[in-house]
Amino acid sequence: MNQAALVIHTFSHPFIKNVASFVHAMLRDTIDPEAKLLICDSVDDAQCSENTTIFLIGENFPLFQRRPDCRYVYLNFSVVSVLGSAWETGLQARRAILSKSRMLAKRLPLYDVVLDYYPPQTQVLQKKLNLPVLGFAVASPPNPKYTQMQDRAYDVCFVGNLSKRRQTVCEAIENLGFSLSPSTDIVIEDAAAQSRLCLNVHSVKSHHFETPRFVAAFSSGTPVVSEPSFAADMIIDRCHLLEEACSNIPARIQNLLSDQDQLDELGEAVHRWYTNTYFPNAQDSWRQTIGVLQDRLDTPRRSTVSRSAN
Repeated sequence: MNQAALVIHTFSHPFIKNVASFVHAMLRDTIDPEAKLLICDSVDDAQCSENTTIFLIGENFPLFQRRPDCRYVYLNFSVVSVLGSAWETGLQARRAILSKSRMLAKRLPLYDVVLDYYPPQTQVLQKKLNLPVLGFAVASPPNPKYTQMQDRAYDVCFVGNLSKRRQTVCEAIENLGFSLSPSTDIVIEDAAAQSRLCLNVHSVKSHHFETPRFVAAFSSGTPVVSEPSFAADMIIDRCHLLEEACSNIPARIQNLLSDQDQLDELGEAVHRWYTNTYFPNAQDSWRQTIGVLQDRLDTPRRSTVSRSAN
């Protein structure tokens, strides 16, 4: 494995722009200094050289024609397994997870290896899928300078679709007199860097950890107020989690925003931890993943018919 390319679906790229930049940098650092970053609607449209290991991001890619001289590694950012206590995951979330699980299963014959973003889910997939599954670290380049809270434009960052339960929380925050960042047409790292707090509320009832949202906030020193998340301490230090039941989040945000000195202490702490601990560990983790991946790709490709991941 000495040539690599990162191919990202056009729809997915704006949501993970900075994470994709990190992944691309790691591929250039560990495999191929000339690795391409290609954004397109179809893998068949990606112009890759022979004998390239193609890393794919995007669940919306249509089925494609494998090139026999290339290997395909899929980076999964989706929840495709119901994890933890069953009652924490609502019916809508279960349906969405099942749909994403079926989408993944349909495409598995096209992949040589799956990389998964969520450690407890990675362990499930390793037992369920008939092809190699490895974990990968989600990271964004850290903002080199911490911005004091008084110099930020918004009180609370929220980026994403405004489902009914999210809108309820956001309206309660605004009714308390606090400002929200734009929720669309903005890179989440940019919105988080301009906000004093970041909000993490699931679109539907769920408790799966949204690593990209935490990474986007922490990389700029923005604390996150979140619904409780399953196995979050497998990814970040528990001391940096500000967790509340959904109904209590507006009051917790009001309390935090009332004490600017405390807020700066929290922000500086998460920025320091992310810059000095999380990000270097993510880089080391990727180097280890690439080493294991090279061994996996050297073994003969086997059948990828899978069982349900749920």
